[in-house]
Amino acid sequence: MAILAHFSNCIMIFIVLNQNGSRWDGNDLISALENLPFWTLPSFAEMNPFQIYWSISVMSICWWGSIIYGDTIPYTLAEMLFSEFCMILGKIYYSFIFAEVSSYVTSLH
Repeated sequence: MAILAHFSNCIMIFIVLNQNGSRWDGNDLISALENLPFWTLPSFAEMNPFQIYWSISVMSICWWGSIIYGDTIPYTLAEMLFSEFCMILGKIYYSFIFAEVSSYVTSLH
């Protein structure tokens, strides 16, 4: 699971840093993160790669573990499509784990 979160985080960083435009209202994930009231890091232009990786990794971990809950959300179409893809794959992964555990428990009796 950690490897999947790492790869999805790297893909999301690539999408965020290389997309051509933002949403119709001018927002994108970077500006949304910088405008959070609890944001204490410098702007993305001043961040090193380590800070960028860990600031976006929260979303990747949430996508694979559960449905993201709204404090940091994808804004552009590319960000939304990729996050939906990760959430669906995460739910399939957890469904498989629950099915395997329940089949193991039923085989004990």
